[in-house]
Parts: sequence; structure tokens; C-alpha cells
Amino acid sequence: MNSNGNTLRAPSKIMLAMEVRALFEMWMSLVAQPILRFAPKGDGHPVIVFPGFAAGDLATVLLRRFLKKRCYAVHGWNLGINKGYYDGIDQKLVARLSDIHKRYNQKVTLIGWSLGGLYARELAHLHPDMVRFVVTLGSPFNNFTEGITISKIYEFVSGHKIDRISRKRTKRLKTPPPVPTTSIYSKSDGIVAAECCNGVESAYSENIAIPGSSHCGLASNPIVFWLLANRLAQTEENWKPFNRGKKLPSLSTSITEEIFSVV
Repeated sequence: MNSNGNTLRAPSKIMLAMEVRALFEMWMSLVAQPILRFAPKGDGHPVIVFPGFAAGDLATVLLRRFLKKRCYAVHGWNLGINKGYYDGIDQKLVARLSDIHKRYNQKVTLIGWSLGGLYARELAHLHPDMVRFVVTLGSPFNNFTEGITISKIYEFVSGHKIDRISRKRTKRLKTPPPVPTTSIYSKSDGIVAAECCNGVESAYSENIAIPGSSHCGLASNPIVFWLLANRLAQTEENWKPFNRGKKLPSLSTSITEEIFSVV
């Protein structure tokens, strides 16, 4: 339900059909490469990127390549196609986080796209000693039982009924992790309703809505790339929410002019 107590509606079929915008976003991320060179650079700390449902590490190649150029030690989740929750996945996720954490002897930033963002938030709650930041892209942590167009497909593929997720885990996912956390989402998402991704805000938890993006395009959108560089370049001690006084760019006009408007 939404804040008014009404059933949360999933995006319309028209919006779902418009997910083909992801191809345009992918193309724009390539066109914007000369401009994205001006995005903030990082300090080399490790990052793990978790793919969305029915996707694997191949789907996050552009995002990971961009972050590597921004001087981060970036890794995929290395668990094949994301087929949803199953017995044993929690242990595999913890093992992956622990491996990267020990390899670099540093806290790890977790970036999760869609379902991958739920994994990231869960890991941050359970192992905050190993997690630096969490950034989710179109992740329905605030409500994953309503407002999603592919719920039935998820249940068929995973064999897991969404409404059977424990109340304890549901409450934990809604609660901001004890580390700086950013939720990036789109109000024109054709798969997940924006309200599902809009969580509690605090001094260390924020929501950033970007204009015009599809759900499938969030992992290849140049505006998302710039925001990731901006968020990850901060230190743990001096993390601050995104400056809302800056107008986010739109893909509807010149990519050069618009990205420079926030640099």
C-alpha cells in the first residue's frame, strides 16, 4: 500500500512497453564518455555490483567499466544469472563480500540494481563492518509485494512466493542500513513503481529520482553514472546527502550541456 493506505499500482502496460528506452540510454552512455571523464574520481576502494533479476554480470559491464575508469576496484557478483532468492544464496553473498573485503583489507561499497539492491541492503544490515556505502538502482526495498509488473514472472522463475518473505526480513529491508545509503530511481520506471524505491531519509540515507530513465536502463544511464561517481567519491566520515539545489540533467536535450549543468 502507498502512504494513503491504497493498493500500490504497478506501472502501466504502456510504461512497460517503453522499457525499450534502455537501448537509447545505453547508446547515450557511450556518447557521453568524453563528458563523463569530468566526473569525480575515487580513492581506489573496492566495489561490488549486483545485477537485477534475470540478469548477470554482463548486464553491468558498462557501469563497472565506468567505475574502473574512476579509479575503483570494481567486481561483479560472480554468481551467474540472478534468478532470485533460493536456499543458500545468503551464504554465497556473504562469502563474496567477505572475499573482497579480505582481499583489499577495506570496506566495500555495494551497488545493487533492482533485486540486486535488496541483496546489498541485506548485506549492509548484517555485516556493516565490511560495508562502506550502499547504492541501489530501482530497487523495491520499500515494497516488493505490490507495484511491480513482473511479480508473477519472478515467482515462476525463482519458485519463491513474494508474500512469504518473513516479516523480519521485510522490516529490515525497509529500514535504512547503518551505513550511508543512496536510492536512485526513476518515476518513469516501467517495471517498479517509484514508491517502492522511495525509503526513509535521514542524515545517512537519501532518495534521488532521475528524469526519464527506464528500469532496464538504470545500469547504463549516463546520469546514473555521474551520480555514482559523485556519491562514491565521498569519505565515510564526511558523507553528505546529494545537493538538491542542483538540477539533474535530462536525456531529452544535449547530453553535453546537461551533464555539464551538474558538474
